[in-house]
Amino acid sequence: MKRETAGRIALRGFSRVRLFKIVKNDTEGYEVGESFVIPEAQSMTKSANIDSETIYADDNIYMEMTSWNGLELEITFAEMLLQKMAELGFGEYSESSGELDWDPQGKGLEFGLTFRALLANGRYRMYKMYVFAISGVDASGLQTRGGGVNIAPYVIRGIVKRRTIDDKVGPIKDSQNDEDMEWLEEIPSKGESSATPDLDPQP
Repeated sequence: MKRETAGRIALRGFSRVRLFKIVKNDTEGYEVGESFVIPEAQSMTKSANIDSETIYADDNIYMEMTSWNGLELEITFAEMLLQKMAELGFGEYSESSGELDWDPQGKGLEFGLTFRALLANGRYRMYKMYVFAISGVDASGLQTRGGGVNIAPYVIRGIVKRRTIDDKVGPIKDSQNDEDMEWLEEIPSKGESSATPDLDPQP
């Protein structure tokens, strides 16, 4: 018997990964520039980077102190263009030769990140992460062709950090309709001056 899923919000999908080039991220402001989609997303694993310390008093635990240092991500994709590896900072791509001068260490670039997770009710839970520092991009492993359908997915590794100006990580939103998908296509700036120039007093 099939159960009704209209009211269920279990996460059961992952798609539409978009990266935004960070133009500014300091104590004065945050701003992103152009963005690009990396297609064929397959999965994302998360691991919180947390330091903890236990303080004891009277032979009991008095206080647990924890510090959130970031969220380590591994995102897998069924395929990846060489041009995208270059955009992520892992080499220089030549349009004329079609070659990527691969740099496995990368440039330590940081991006804004958005993606969505399909809910059991057919809607989406949407995520914005202000700062995603990428540490690695490469194929997960290769093997000779066999009788199965296995592929060697590409993996982007990195860590989500707090935004410098306000220590925020990013918002999460549940969609209500198809128009809400536009929320994933931009990350607003923070800290931009909105002051108007001083006007001479009227006589």
